[in-house]
Amino acid sequence: MTRIRTVGLVTVVAVVAAVVVTAGAGVVAGGHADDTATTPSVAQDTNETEVTAFVAESQGGYVSFSQDSESTAESEGTPFPSLDEGEEPIQIEATVNPEDGTWESENITFPELTVNEDLGLTADVEVVDGLEGQIDREEGIFTVEGRFRVTIQTASFTYESVQTTGESGSLSGSAEFNGDTAEVTLVDNEFTVDEETSSSTVNGFLDLPADESGENWLVLNMDVTLNEQELQDRSTTDDGGEEETQSTETLVLSVLGQAFGFAGLAIAVLAMLVTLVARVTGVISLE
Repeated sequence: MTRIRTVGLVTVVAVVAAVVVTAGAGVVAGGHADDTATTPSVAQDTNETEVTAFVAESQGGYVSFSQDSESTAESEGTPFPSLDEGEEPIQIEATVNPEDGTWESENITFPELTVNEDLGLTADVEVVDGLEGQIDREEGIFTVEGRFRVTIQTASFTYESVQTTGESGSLSGSAEFNGDTAEVTLVDNEFTVDEETSSSTVNGFLDLPADESGENWLVLNMDVTLNEQELQDRSTTDDGGEEETQSTETLVLSVLGQAFGFAGLAIAVLAMLVTLVARVTGVISLE
């Protein structure tokens, strides 16, 4: 009878210990299962080659009116600002139709240009009704079309320009695409200025009207970042991914904490039951 009671107590100890350990293991397994279930997958970008937007910033160039040669036009023309030289650049933020590669922009920044530093002549340039053009990364094509209003002091004139990375009169442009960036040189040697301004000084300095095609020169170097808005969205997604990772790490730490807690509980219960068995065994021995 005494032996049966002792074996029964040991059996109870084993059953309780098994229940506690199983419960702890279940929490750990459940924690990992929840971790797997609640961690979302990040969708892969399948449209990396599709251009839907860009930002272009000027890296120098010039515009000149009524000049016989390219070299004279470059040396006496009005320079365009260069971002690399710390100047505020001309900037175009555009949206692109990926179906045909056409683009348009109403968001254009055109800083004040220095026409002649010695005379203190500066020009404000306004883009009338926005810009539009074509972009084709595979063919190496980039064009800009628009109407520009130039104001020097209080005198102004307008002209239309079609700028290309191809050939225009005696000028040759270029376009070098590299992934999501490009370096382009836009040229126009065919535009004309058919009107004078209200200032004889400005008219004389620029030789206006400049109505002979081939005698007006425009060269604009630009750095282009393709899909700029998409890259910003992707950056936001990455930040969200970091938050998800931190959340997952927190969950794992919580599960581990619970597992260690159950392990401690199991040890405490075992110790208590062993002590109880020892006491009962002692009493039985005395009997």
